[in-house]
Amino acid sequence: MTASDQLSEPTATDCKCLWCGRSIRYDSSFKEMFFIDDVICSRCRQKLSARRQMFKVEGISIEGFYVYDGLVRDMLLQYKENCDEALFLVFLYPFIREMKRKYRGYTLVPVPSSDEMMNKRGFRHVNKMFSLLDLPTCDLIEKTDNVEQKKSSSRQEIGRHFRLNAELSATTEKILLADDIVTTGASMVSCYRLLKQKYAEISCLSVSYSRQFSRKLFIFTKN
Repeated sequence: MTASDQLSEPTATDCKCLWCGRSIRYDSSFKEMFFIDDVICSRCRQKLSARRQMFKVEGISIEGFYVYDGLVRDMLLQYKENCDEALFLVFLYPFIREMKRKYRGYTLVPVPSSDEMMNKRGFRHVNKMFSLLDLPTCDLIEKTDNVEQKKSSSRQEIGRHFRLNAELSATTEKILLADDIVTTGASMVSCYRLLKQKYAEISCLSVSYSRQFSRKLFIFTKN
């Protein structure tokens, strides 16, 4: 066994980073070695660097965790476009305990992709990412076609491509509307308006947000 093999080989109490394949425990501090629980190594986590911000779009508050840039963008593209389903653990992993407390009693409603995209990927990527919250999930919103938001950026335009699923109802009165990326906010706002027809309490959460979006609508940063 070479030195490089020894560096990358995990111990019995270790595992490999889901992104770079390096041992999660190798080159960690004493605290990280015994007390930090993660699915990627500390180097990749530092590069991922969460920047939690709250935005307000047409009076609707949306919280996001990461700027859609750099390693975040690379990981999300690998996860979605290359169907690397194992990466669903990475993005919300550090915030799970907090979010489970905050959203206890909610029903998760993902912003939907088109049937064509879901069939192409073979899994519902937003549902999978937020499954860590252990919330009941209900696909209350349907996407009617394969329109891309970047080609239809206004709420009036994008809103025509979503509708309520009349056959389903949430099991709770509180809704967590979730998405992977907020680019203009149009999809999130359109889905929020539809849900507001039936539900009074709706929180909006996105894994990431575009830099342009953050510059326009930034409210404050969370530590």
